[in-house]
Amino acid sequence: MDGAANTTPMRTAETESRILDLLQEHGVILRTQSEQLAAILKALTPPPQEGPTTSEMLQAIIALLGEHTTLLQDNNGHILALPASLPGLVAREIRRGQRLGDLAE
Repeated sequence: MDGAANTTPMRTAETESRILDLLQEHGVILRTQSEQLAAILKALTPPPQEGPTTSEMLQAIIALLGEHTTLLQDNNGHILALPASLPGLVAREIRRGQRLGDLAE
């Protein structure tokens, strides 16, 4: 940097004071937001014994899936049969793309 002019503004007591004021203002804002977020988390976090356990929820989901197995299998069959209803040219293009790796699985 021989001969290059220093373009960095000089720090004065006034600028340092303003910087400190801004940092303090931001600190107050961040503390306030932190307190608000903590209050929201506290409000949303249920007590440990309230509501069903994860195991109970999983058992309920499995039971519901078991009750609706026929419907789910029927829907799955319809979804798997969709390519058969596509025009031949579209179906061939999809198969070609799958063979060549053009389509994501």
